[in-house]
Amino acid sequence: MTRRIVRTILVVLSVATLYMSLAPEASAQTCSLATVAGSWAATLIGTILFPAPTGPVPAAAVLSRKRFWHGGEKCGRWFRQ
Repeated sequence: MTRRIVRTILVVLSVATLYMSLAPEASAQTCSLATVAGSWAATLIGTILFPAPTGPVPAAAVLSRKRFWHGGEKCGRWFRQ
C-alpha cells in the first residue's frame, strides 16, 4: 500500500514537472516611467490578526493617486485614513 502511494506521488510530480517545463517563457520587457503615462490610483489595506474572540481587525487604509507623464515626470500623494 505504501509503495503504491509513493509511486502515485512520484508519477504526479513527474507529470507536473514535465508540464511546467513545456510552459512558454515569459518575455522580459523594459519598463520605465515614460511607458506608464496616465493617471493611476491604488488602495492599500492592512489587517492585524488578533487571537479569538477578536479576530482580524482592519489596521489602515491608504489611497495613493499618481499621475505620470511621457517624459517620466510624476506627481501625486498618499492619503491615509
